[in-house]
Amino acid sequence: MQRIDFIGTRFSITNPEDAFRFLEGYDCTQTGYVCFPDLFVISKAAEDPLLQKILNNSLLTVPDGKPLEFWAKMKGYSQTRTVSGYWLIRSLLKTSHTHFFYGGNAETTERMRKNLMREFPDARILGYASPPFLNLLEIEGNGTILKDLQDIAELKPDFIWIGISSPKQEYLMHFFTPGLQHGVLLGVGGVFDYISGDHKKSPEWIKTIGLRWLYRMVQAPRRLWKKYHYILRTMTRVPFSGKQKDHFVS
Repeated sequence: MQRIDFIGTRFSITNPEDAFRFLEGYDCTQTGYVCFPDLFVISKAAEDPLLQKILNNSLLTVPDGKPLEFWAKMKGYSQTRTVSGYWLIRSLLKTSHTHFFYGGNAETTERMRKNLMREFPDARILGYASPPFLNLLEIEGNGTILKDLQDIAELKPDFIWIGISSPKQEYLMHFFTPGLQHGVLLGVGGVFDYISGDHKKSPEWIKTIGLRWLYRMVQAPRRLWKKYHYILRTMTRVPFSGKQKDHFVS
């Protein structure tokens, strides 16, 4: 799938329908991972070569947010649209694929389990588990995560949904995908909180006009103002080049 460069991160030229078709038809014996980076993660990647490598070596790195969609359209890729992890989970739960959810705390995953059972009674969900709370430096080689993923691997789910904060989830997928024999890891971040009902999703019209960031900022100003300040600081420091080449990956 074709990719386009945005300050060093090569994200996939795709949209919800194409991403769904790609994953629905994917041979899950070929392991890999899918990233859903927002502008904050891409800003971090501009200063973190390993994180940028992780994003660029994925099966898919989808545009998660209007800024990336707008950038792709400015470059002439009019078919590009934001791909929501929340929407993708709900769409793939309706297929014959099997799923495992790894993320959140025990209370969040239990609420999520009940909501999904009620709304998708025929979904082939093999289980849920909560990872330990770790900082970024504690993820590589972590024995608890390794044991969890070994247990998950025995079930051979097609899709393993990872619901922890970014960029922790990107590092987790990078370090632990090589140990899998089957399945695709998908780092969907805070989507578990929306499925469980812990957080309220923004209205669709807010997302359509590209103001989801403002909606979230109003809800959690103390938590998000530093994040948005970091994005603005990075955007003004990292040069944009009109000579960046598009990339094609298999």
